[in-house]
Amino acid sequence: MRFSITREALQQGLAASAAAVPTRAALPVLSNILIHAEDDAVRLSGTDMSIFVSLSVPAEVSEAGVVALPARQLLEISRVLDDAPVKFAAADGSADGASAGVDIECGRSKFRLYGQAPDEFPDFPEIDFAGGWEMSAGELQTLIERTSFAVSTEDSRPILNGILWQLREAATVMVATNGHRLAKMSRELDVSGSPDEADLIIPPKALSQVQKLYPADTVLQVARSENHLAFRSADREVFTSLIEGPYPNYEQ
Repeated sequence: MRFSITREALQQGLAASAAAVPTRAALPVLSNILIHAEDDAVRLSGTDMSIFVSLSVPAEVSEAGVVALPARQLLEISRVLDDAPVKFAAADGSADGASAGVDIECGRSKFRLYGQAPDEFPDFPEIDFAGGWEMSAGELQTLIERTSFAVSTEDSRPILNGILWQLREAATVMVATNGHRLAKMSRELDVSGSPDEADLIIPPKALSQVQKLYPADTVLQVARSENHLAFRSADREVFTSLIEGPYPNYEQ
């Protein structure tokens, strides 16, 4: 593996993917960011097994490869780099650098990081986007902004730790409550494709990533499986587990 990337592109990719990396990982590999270099781009991915985030950024790839490197150390290194091309290379010339480490060079700075075998990194959930729909990121972000502040942060009723997203034939409704206050917003459903009617309970952390990662004018592809929901555009993806259980009847 060998590639060169601008400091700005590296920082952008790390900031997005590291947002999904847990502070205390149940599995050691979850402390890493998966870096996949191929063609003219590098895709950086992070997950806590509940939320999966990935972002593709431009790079000059001379040797394709994939490696899992520690997120915290990558972030620390990226903050002290000069404004110059950043070069990554497997120290032993392999495709993943898992055993010998990965050398990082930028200007006069040189680092070597050791990660884990990339095949230990969890796969993203399998979701069929052919059965999904498209909608404006700005429309979705407005729904999130107007409701997410009311979500519960207490553990006594876990179902209220999620935001309810109701999909209906002609409208979409988003609801959040902590049992004392309630926020609700509905919009006519202006989408391409026809999502099946559903009540989806989504972790706020996942919707926060949708707010941060996608420009408002982005056309989002949205799809779901029985247990997961996914958002994607040409260069970035957010997948999340859904919270199981019935949401309280907020209209009573």
